[in-house]
Amino acid sequence: MGVDAPAWTPALVQQYLEDSYDVHYSITSCRRSLNEAGLRYQNRRYTPDKAAVDEHAESRDDRDKSGERWMPQ
Repeated sequence: MGVDAPAWTPALVQQYLEDSYDVHYSITSCRRSLNEAGLRYQNRRYTPDKAAVDEHAESRDDRDKSGERWMPQ
């Protein structure tokens, strides 16, 4: 589709539809469309690096959620 991304996200679908077809869908509608297309939401598995292990006692809520994506079921 000419999109340079590892996986589709609702925001990416929304932007693609606006750019390609000049229509606006809400994020919720884009999420529903991904689900209807047979994709399911998958969170990235958290694997701490050494710095994260060292900072574990300091803060546990600083996890990177950028790996969340929609995957085929």
